[in-house]
Amino acid sequence: MANSFLQNLGQQGNIQDLMRQFGVDPNQMQNMMGQWQQPTAPQQAEPSVDDLLFKYTLQLDQLANMGFYEREKNAKLLEKYYGSIERVIQVLMDE
Repeated sequence: MANSFLQNLGQQGNIQDLMRQFGVDPNQMQNMMGQWQQPTAPQQAEPSVDDLLFKYTLQLDQLANMGFYEREKNAKLLEKYYGSIERVIQVLMDE
């Protein structure tokens, strides 16, 4: 059955014609497929700088004790690197 389907598909060259041969309305099928699509996850807003400053207070204090005083910049880097102080220090040292 699958082989005959593929042969018909190759001979016809048009999936819509093939669907019509099997009694399926291509527009109706497209509408049904659209209903089955997985919903996309809502995009979450980026946290504000104030949220990051609060979230990473301890790490920012540690960085400041090491001489890295740009708290907003450091907070954004901490967010980007999932709170990894080691990675943030590496990035800051490479600048």
